[in-house]
Amino acid sequence: MDGKESKPYYKSRTLWFNIGVAAFTVLSARVDLLESYLPDGGYLGVMMLIAAVNVYLRTVTNQGLKK
Repeated sequence: MDGKESKPYYKSRTLWFNIGVAAFTVLSARVDLLESYLPDGGYLGVMMLIAAVNVYLRTVTNQGLKK
């Protein structure tokens, strides 16, 4: 790991973002929060944006996580 110090898992932006996305996905699937408010293709656009943010967060990550 290039000798860099690890950080506690709860300080990981990537981890928190993914937890938030997972929670939102479950909530959205249960009550149709998102799909009914977006035009055709809008839901796909939101999912692509989420993937892009995830990729960005991975590129700025330079530390491992402690358990």
